[in-house]
Amino acid sequence: MGRTIPKQFIIIDEAQNLTKHEVNTIVWRVGEGSKIVLVGDPEQIDNPYLHSCNNGLTCDHEKVRL
Repeated sequence: MGRTIPKQFIIIDEAQNLTKHEVNTIVWRVGEGSKIVLVGDPEQIDNPYLHSCNNGLTCDHEKVRL
């Protein structure tokens, strides 16, 4: 069990520097009545282990498109 965040508007900036796992953890914490916005630019990644195709922002975007 973990904590959820209900009835909030959540903005995650610089999401391109998060891993897929980190983004999934954040998204699963969003509670009932909340909205979440992920903002970032996959061409400006500072994490040396990520690139434009495997960062959390791009992976999440691919899920939404399905």
